[in-house]
Amino acid sequence: LSQVGPVKLTRGVMIENFQFYLVSSADHITPLVSGVVSGQIARDNGSFTNLQSGIFSEVGLGMYRTTLTSGDLLCNTAGLIFTATGVSGGASDPRPFTVVMQRSSGQV
Repeated sequence: LSQVGPVKLTRGVMIENFQFYLVSSADHITPLVSGVVSGQIARDNGSFTNLQSGIFSEVGLGMYRTTLTSGDLLCNTAGLIFTATGVSGGASDPRPFTVVMQRSSGQV
């Protein structure tokens, strides 16, 4: 999704079921299944911190989802990065996203 340009989301508005794809770091192709996922966010060029929800679900075939809270997205730009460790061993390649927030009506 963000490989062709920044993802545009509304500033300070929660996104449920934000999906992303993880692949094995062993070959950089095979979908990582049964991974223990973590996600970090850097708001407005700050340091990376953990996402507020911290809850991840596996959709299947390397796809995972999480909720990006309104607090996570209360910024103008954000860098997201997701990683995982496989339950049976191995790890994922980091999956980065660049996000530019759109202001909604009434936001300064």
